[in-house]
Amino acid sequence: MKYVLIDNLKILDSNIRECSWLIVPCPIFQASMFAHKIGREINAFPVGISYIHKEYKYNGIKEYGNLKSTNVAGFNNINADIFHKTPGAFLQPNIVGDLMISLVLIFNDDANINVDDIKSAIRHSKFAGGDIITYYVNDIVNDVDKLKHLIKGGFYLFDRKDLLENSTNRLDTLITNICSKKESWLIPTKMGYLLAETPKIRKGIRENHNYKHALVEPLLGLVQLISVRQCNNLPFWEYSSVINKAFVVQQNKLIGE
Repeated sequence: MKYVLIDNLKILDSNIRECSWLIVPCPIFQASMFAHKIGREINAFPVGISYIHKEYKYNGIKEYGNLKSTNVAGFNNINADIFHKTPGAFLQPNIVGDLMISLVLIFNDDANINVDDIKSAIRHSKFAGGDIITYYVNDIVNDVDKLKHLIKGGFYLFDRKDLLENSTNRLDTLITNICSKKESWLIPTKMGYLLAETPKIRKGIRENHNYKHALVEPLLGLVQLISVRQCNNLPFWEYSSVINKAFVVQQNKLIGE
């Protein structure tokens, strides 16, 4: 494998609202889509990523102890019948925050990549709608031990779907695990989307009118932050389609095992 560490990626005003009731500091799905976008720019797609959390800060206005969203997002040219049935789907508060993360882009050995192309792709990109202020792209490495040496600090993000398995009510189990003190630094986050309707051509879409669109529901999961200093192996996150109705990111293996 080839590894490229994007270190100290600082993002301002990134969208941190995962669904109608959830705000999280570790947007693993957005990070995977960011890596995919870089892959499109350089014509070499990463097969996976590793996510290192460093800093996180909510942005907004506090009123009576509550965080008020900073702006409102929506879109136009919608189907009137759908809007009247589910108006909340088209105009929702958008809460933003500042992030500091590091990402490891993982490529196959035969991938034709260079650091300058990756730098250029990041320079013209956003992360979950946020502006990328600073970053450092390290040289390409093929050795896992060299990669570990480059990662100076932070927290790896591990998938903890094992805590939700065999549950008859996974949402209750997710909330119970978050509130429990048996495991530290457990965080709910968005893992993907599930189709809520058949994709179709819509008015008002950008760039390419051949793209089909569909309303979707977010799929939530449970992740855990573990210090880089406590880990011998890096979590390997990858995205895939499931039963043609869901698109998810999952961590099923480790780098360096």
